Amino acid sequence: MLFTCAWWIGLWDLHVVKFCDIVGRASNDYIRCSVSTVQEIKAAIKALPDADFREVSRAVDEMEADRFDRALDDAAQSGKFDAWLKKVDADIDAGRTKPLDEVINDA
Repeated sequence: MLFTCAWWIGLWDLHVVKFCDIVGRASNDYIRCSVSTVQEIKAAIKALPDADFREVSRAVDEMEADRFDRALDDAAQSGKFDAWLKKVDADIDAGRTKPLDEVINDA
């Protein structure tokens, strides 16, 4: 999946879809170019003015954080952390841990 990016006077709106269109507006002229590979997407982003680049960068960072959160939730729901949590509980029960404030104060 790639991105659909629409640019109207510096406003970017990103949606994940199966193709990528970048529509730019300069004065009254519209420029349309299709971008369908990762290499082309990178080149199009690289060519953006600084303010638009920062906006796209923030949007991609948010998407990455959302994907990470979903992956973490999926892993937790699937039981991937169950064995590790049992070990943590056993360490706490056996007194092999320190309260966080002690760890911070020892540092």
